[in-house]
Amino acid sequence: MTTKFEPPISTQRTGLSLLVARILALIVTANFCLVVFDLSYIKLRRFYLQWSQHQAQSENTPKNQYLQQVDQLEKTINQFGIESKEVKLALKNIRESSLQIFIENPPFRVLNSYGTLVEIQKRFQNHVKINNFQQALETFWSPDFFNQKQWQKELIFFNQNIRFLILFNEPSLTYDIIKGIEPDRMTQSYLVKVSELKVYLKYNELNTPKAETLLKDLRESSAKIIDRTYFLQLEHNLGPLTEAKYRMINHIYSRDPRVTTRLTPTLKFLYKINLLNFLAPELIWADRSSRQAFYVFWSVENLEKQGWEKELKFFENDIQSLMESFYFRQLSLNGQFVNRFWLIDLPWISLFFLIFLMEIYVLRSRQPQLTLREAILKLWYYVFLLIPKLLFLRFISAIYHLNRANFPSLQPTIDYLKLKIIYSFAQELVQVLVNQGVDKIKDFVKQGSLKKLVNPPSSYQSISLEDIELESQSPPGISNQIVEITIAKVLPTIRPELEAYLHYQVTNSIQQSAIYKGLNKIPLIGNFPQQVADSFVKKIAITISESPKKSLEAGKNKPPDFIAIQLQKRLTRQFVDTLRIELQKEQIFDDAELILVKWLEGLKSNQVKDLEAKQIIKTVNIEDNKQISPSPDS
Repeated sequence: MTTKFEPPISTQRTGLSLLVARILALIVTANFCLVVFDLSYIKLRRFYLQWSQHQAQSENTPKNQYLQQVDQLEKTINQFGIESKEVKLALKNIRESSLQIFIENPPFRVLNSYGTLVEIQKRFQNHVKINNFQQALETFWSPDFFNQKQWQKELIFFNQNIRFLILFNEPSLTYDIIKGIEPDRMTQSYLVKVSELKVYLKYNELNTPKAETLLKDLRESSAKIIDRTYFLQLEHNLGPLTEAKYRMINHIYSRDPRVTTRLTPTLKFLYKINLLNFLAPELIWADRSSRQAFYVFWSVENLEKQGWEKELKFFENDIQSLMESFYFRQLSLNGQFVNRFWLIDLPWISLFFLIFLMEIYVLRSRQPQLTLREAILKLWYYVFLLIPKLLFLRFISAIYHLNRANFPSLQPTIDYLKLKIIYSFAQELVQVLVNQGVDKIKDFVKQGSLKKLVNPPSSYQSISLEDIELESQSPPGISNQIVEITIAKVLPTIRPELEAYLHYQVTNSIQQSAIYKGLNKIPLIGNFPQQVADSFVKKIAITISESPKKSLEAGKNKPPDFIAIQLQKRLTRQFVDTLRIELQKEQIFDDAELILVKWLEGLKSNQVKDLEAKQIIKTVNIEDNKQISPSPDS
């Protein structure tokens, strides 16, 4: 009879108690999901960044709406003129949006001195020569600043120096502050320069001083990113950096058709289908310099020859996403990485503690005989919810509450796991017992104990008449039962086989005699010897198989014959003694011991296989019984 997985409170679920249990189960499960998210956040952060970037490309973001207003301003000026009321209204709307997006509610993820918002602020202030950012924005988007002479110049400044900073997707997530993560400053500055180059080349030629300056900065920054020391707070970036280096090396050096000459045919095939670069890129590019590859990539010659749009598209698709995942992680005072999850978990723990106290109160009110200690022990599953160090073990509490709320019912699964555990322990226990028992018997046989068992005793005590009388009055022993079974059951059963054997032996003996050969030639009496043999064999078979049975049955109704009993015992003792002496003369014991040891070794191995087979059969039967539910009509 299995023990049910019963909740301590309210074994009879009413509608209200079941609703409360389900609400509590959902709360505990939600907390466990939050724990799983926290524990897996570092490993999955790169995927969260990609999803965030996809969301940032939506047209409904505040940044895109702001840029749409600026684009609409240019169309309004071309349609109505710079002095029109429509243009003044558009400039007023842009000023209000500028204050909202840059000062009051900025949608930028990095708000420190290394973020793009600070860079936007510097560029606006330097452009209009005003140190106050709010005044600089209002001045830039004023009708006086956007006059007939310079409105086109101001829009060019905005498009080439501000727009790409607004669109730049800063590699930062809201949850980063909990883990003490901030974007790597060197990599972020590098990606900003790439965005600036891309915007600049849209409006200008490649062979210009500013373009060459940007390319030079990118070459130097690439070398710094590759060569710098990745200490503890940055070492997690080595994986994405190595992947970015191999991608750049492959992009630059794969243009040379001789690159695969030293590869085997199999490796050439894998490289051709782009599988080798994924599985083992070091087999191809281990002797190539990533610093040189980045240097060639950010050269005027490469961008002109390959096309700067194509090259920057490759960088955006293959390199930028890897570099955006670079981050710096802060250390706490104890030298460990910062983890502020306790700030999120503290309200949950407080809630669970209150629920725990309520459970204790309800439990003791329904079972007054319980002490406080016993009530706490009955609510053991709350321990994992109240101790911050046992975060992952909260799945035990979640499973318990889900089962208590029948959400769904986990009782069949729990019973199945219990049986699996019992079977595993039973298998190990039986295997140990069988192995030890078989080893003991093997040692017993190897020590020659089999011979000792058969050796005759040193002396026999004489059997007195009184002993015979006592034995006759005692219930029959095992030897008497064996004799009775042999006489009453075995001998009558084997009579046909015994008769056939005797008939064969007697017939062969008669056929070999000279008298039979002479009589066989005389007519009428040629079959007489065979008839005599058949009659003789039947009488012998009846005598052996039937007569002892009749004698035994007749002897049960007569008083015991002590002389016959004594003679029987003497006969048995002489038979056993003679058999022991003759067995010791032959090598029978040595052969028997060898055969017995081999049989015991085979027994050990077969016993384990039988246990495993039975366990598989029982497991299948359990699963079948779980799947088969009784019919409602049965």
